[in-house]
Amino acid sequence: MIRHHCFIEAQPNVSVSVSWLHQNILNFFPSILLQNIIAIIVLWIQSIFINTIASTHKLGRETTLFAGLFYVLLISLSKESLALSPVLSANLFLIIGIFNIVESTKQVDIRHYLFNSGFFLTIAGLIYPPYLFTILFGFIGFYAMKPLKSFGNIQYLAGVSASYILVFGIQYLVSGTIQHNFVFQFIQLSFLKNIIPQQLVILISAYIVILIFVFLQYTDLMSKKSILTRKKIELFYVLMLFYGIAALLFYNNDSMDMFMMALPLGTLFGLRISEFKSVTTSEIIHLLLLACLIFIQYNILIL
Repeated sequence: MIRHHCFIEAQPNVSVSVSWLHQNILNFFPSILLQNIIAIIVLWIQSIFINTIASTHKLGRETTLFAGLFYVLLISLSKESLALSPVLSANLFLIIGIFNIVESTKQVDIRHYLFNSGFFLTIAGLIYPPYLFTILFGFIGFYAMKPLKSFGNIQYLAGVSASYILVFGIQYLVSGTIQHNFVFQFIQLSFLKNIIPQQLVILISAYIVILIFVFLQYTDLMSKKSILTRKKIELFYVLMLFYGIAALLFYNNDSMDMFMMALPLGTLFGLRISEFKSVTTSEIIHLLLLACLIFIQYNILIL
């Protein structure tokens, strides 16, 4: 996928994609070529984290790399993902936040996990404002794993506060001002204003088909697993719910909202595919999605 004519600079526009932190990430890497090489490295790191979560915590009955693989395939269904887009950048911090949530179940002292999760989830939201909903998602995730004491809540909020202080402190030093309304200026009812471009219909249809499949396979995905493992899998279903709310509230005029679903959808889809008794069926689905990716990347389909 590293082909120069496919590299697309992530240009800020009037959509929710604009954030001070994301814009400065792009400014720090002014070369389009460098941005896209970094984007591919970031995507590779994300897949490692996803596969580590899936294998270490035995989310699937079989240990495979399908969870990370299908995440990469889903988010690569558009050439926009080859750019250092806000969703791709934010997903790295979001995945690290989720990693800290599930890792906390293996430890007695989880204070550093609480702080780290709050910090990284908030950074994800500061890069891509719709992800600020994941701050609440982090609370729900920790409470689902084990009840938190009052000090645990303080540790989590300390991580959230630290990220704000760090980012706004740097912003003040760089520009001399602080953007107070960076979230509220983006909140608009997207379903009243957003018109879906015709070229996105095929991509959205693919996501909808996989979304329906993942929900229909919920019972099979949860069967013969421990209660704690089920809770960890359910985190990704809850994440999809938060993404749906964010997509309605935050107006975006590109395909970024769709790519938000790539993380939970790709992970759950990969986990379910890995549990198929027929290895041939799993490989056929993998090859079909890969073929779709090649069609799009090489402009065989005009999307």
